[in-house]
Amino acid sequence: MKKFAMSAMLFVLAGMLLPAQAQTVTKLYDFASSGGTSQQPSGVVAQGRDGNFYGITTVPDRGTIYKMTPSGTFTLLHTMASDLSEGANCNGLILGSDGNFYGTCLYGGANSIG
Repeated sequence: MKKFAMSAMLFVLAGMLLPAQAQTVTKLYDFASSGGTSQQPSGVVAQGRDGNFYGITTVPDRGTIYKMTPSGTFTLLHTMASDLSEGANCNGLILGSDGNFYGTCLYGGANSIG
C-alpha cells in the first residue's frame, strides 16, 4: 500500500514540473465601449449548463445580469430595479447544483439589513 501511495505522489509531482504551455487570451466583449452605459463587470463569471457564460455588472445606481456566448454574443437578461429592491453592488454569480444561478449584493434587496 505504501509503494502505491509513493508512486502516486511522484506522478503528481512529476506533472507539476512539466513546463506550462502558453495561453491565448481572446477579448470577447468590451463593456467600456458597448452601448455607452458604463457597465462594469463584477465578480466572477459562471458557466451555465448550456455552455454560455453568465455574470453581473454594476452601474452607478444598479446592476445588470447578462449572458455571453463563447463566441462573444452579449445578451442583457435583466436590469436591477433602481430603488435597490433587487440589490446593488453585486459580486458575481455561481451555478448551483439545481441549475439556478446565485449571487450576493452589498446593498439593498428584499432581505436587506441596512
